[in-house]
Amino acid sequence: MPLGGERLQAEALRAAEVLVADRAFAGWWFLSQLLERKVDFVIRMHQGRPVRAGRARSWLETWAKPQRPAEQS
Repeated sequence: MPLGGERLQAEALRAAEVLVADRAFAGWWFLSQLLERKVDFVIRMHQGRPVRAGRARSWLETWAKPQRPAEQS
């Protein structure tokens, strides 16, 4: 389902759907919501993320959970 803009909500996707997205969607919190909903995804890595060099064409990337940002009032 093509969606316009950068405001995609994880709740708009269902289990077994596949999201193909730009690196603007590669944030830890958004990806964790997709995993909770059992949504598969193919997303280009953000340029700030280190990527393992190697010959593999496919691999599982794991990231440490970042500290949640402070709530703003």
